[in-house]
Amino acid sequence: MDGRLDEPFWERTAQAPLAAKGYWGYYAAAHMEAMVNIAYTDEALYVGLYNADSAPDKLVATKTTRDDQVWLEDSVELFFDSNEHRNSYVQVIVSAAGTMFDAVHTDGIFTQERD
Repeated sequence: MDGRLDEPFWERTAQAPLAAKGYWGYYAAAHMEAMVNIAYTDEALYVGLYNADSAPDKLVATKTTRDDQVWLEDSVELFFDSNEHRNSYVQVIVSAAGTMFDAVHTDGIFTQERD
């Protein structure tokens, strides 16, 4: 992951606006322009996110250790629920500083495997 969405690869991907943010059943209109690009191969899934923040100098992102509590800071959080159970999923969070958290949940938020 290099954070660059201006490479030719991304020009060939599907792109869609992210018009809402959500958490635990609560959804609200996004307060900034956000776009997502998605592509995949047999070996990998690629997700490119673009957020136009009007005050990037005010972003909070101080955590630098992998799997630290980056959800407490400015970050993007993705949930991959391939069986659509909403109970078992993969969670990936990347902070504005690029610090990553990832976990597999087999029984909702109560089971979290970070290895």
